[in-house]
Amino acid sequence: MEQIERKIKSLSWSKINSFQEYFKQFVASYFEEEPFFESNEILFGQVMSAILELNSFDFEEILNHISKDREGNTKQLELWKIDKLRKSFNNISENETFCENLMSFQFNLFSDYERSLKQFIEYKPAVDGVYSICCLGYLDNSKPDLSTFREFKTGKKPWTQERANEHGQLYFYSLLIEAETGKLPEKCYLDWIVTEDDEEGIIKPTGEIKTFEVIIDKKKVEKMKKSLPKIFNDMQKAYEKWLEDNENKLEINEDIFEDYANLIKEKEELEEKIKKAKEKVDEELKNKNLDSHKIEGVGNFYYQVKKSWNYNKKITDFETKIQSKYDNFYSKAKEVFDDKVKKLDEKFKADFDKLAEQKKEFEENNKAQVLSKTLAFKAEKPKKNKN
Repeated sequence: MEQIERKIKSLSWSKINSFQEYFKQFVASYFEEEPFFESNEILFGQVMSAILELNSFDFEEILNHISKDREGNTKQLELWKIDKLRKSFNNISENETFCENLMSFQFNLFSDYERSLKQFIEYKPAVDGVYSICCLGYLDNSKPDLSTFREFKTGKKPWTQERANEHGQLYFYSLLIEAETGKLPEKCYLDWIVTEDDEEGIIKPTGEIKTFEVIIDKKKVEKMKKSLPKIFNDMQKAYEKWLEDNENKLEINEDIFEDYANLIKEKEELEEKIKKAKEKVDEELKNKNLDSHKIEGVGNFYYQVKKSWNYNKKITDFETKIQSKYDNFYSKAKEVFDDKVKKLDEKFKADFDKLAEQKKEFEENNKAQVLSKTLAFKAEKPKKNKN
């Protein structure tokens, strides 16, 4: 069998987490090579990390920092992304309570930011020979000697001490630190910047920052190390299956899909034209103080009026009384429909008919409140040819 080249050549926590928790997104990003989806949470996190690293509230400086990749190369940001980054920045910088808490929080931070780690973790697959997995990590904040590090979180899902203690990313990074320095960090910190959505769905800080100290458990680090070969090979198996599934797909006639898409576009354009024409007809009827206008051979233009009456107490009390009796009876009667039930059903019908007559009489003698008035059109039916 022909050996398929490995698609995934290295492991990072983002790859591992995406593979285990968001498999469809993993396939789209790493197999189909679609642009990585940058959610509001990710964009907010980028702004927050830049503020912490630069200790700055200058948006242009923040933007310049975000536009550089890990190698220091500057990339052009799309306008929509700049707009969302600016909104996230404003939500942070305009929150006085949060900015005050952030100043206190920054006193606890270490000197190194975005510390890169790269280690080759050895493992033995089923076949003979020793292979290595290239593992990458990016510490949000750490001491220069890597004896302690911090991980920043900005998601809305609540972090607790128990959740922080079990968070795999901390043990993955600890493994890389051990491989580089020969020592496990004794502890680390997970800092949760608590967030919520504003009216536009853009993330904003609530003002609260929670810190969880995590003691590094050597057993959990060893468990992480042992899990990496399986994760690495499972990713390759998933890639090979993806290749096989794509080869077996039936050939798709894309023309019919394009036709459908074009028709949808034409429909949207037509609906916009109809909307503007309707506005003109509505304006003309109102200027001429008309409620309708009929054109022979075309149809009738008129207003659909939704009305409401403020019925007197006698009617509303009667309606409440019979409706209550009706609801109460049928909730008990359930599926038992004997002669007695049928007679009561007739009695209820008579009561509701009486209520309808009372309302009709009231409406004939009282002015209604107009809730809405909508322009409508009814096309004239073609006349049948008698011949």
